[in-house]
Amino acid sequence: MNSAFATLGTIGGGAAGYYTTRALMESDLAAYERSAQKGLKETSDGQVVDWQNPDTGNSGIFRPIRSFRLADGRYCRQYRTTVSFDKTVHSGDGMACRNANGQWEIVSDHFS
Repeated sequence: MNSAFATLGTIGGGAAGYYTTRALMESDLAAYERSAQKGLKETSDGQVVDWQNPDTGNSGIFRPIRSFRLADGRYCRQYRTTVSFDKTVHSGDGMACRNANGQWEIVSDHFS
């Protein structure tokens, strides 16, 4: 999967998501993406994966909250994420599903 998964898919929902992606440095987005991928692939529902960028002081968490299968058989996970930067906190939630190749794809996301 390409790196657009987290940077545009997870954080990119709506105007607030656009602002969030524009405000974060590339190194922040890379750290966020690693936590999102780890959260979807390796953690149980409710477990938190966090990230911090010591160079920028920005940080965040990614937490899968529910795993399930759709009627078409795809394995999906709902998640909640929070990003802290520039003295503000932005939170979002969404759903990602594994495609036929085993890659995670964003189905929906909402960032406030």
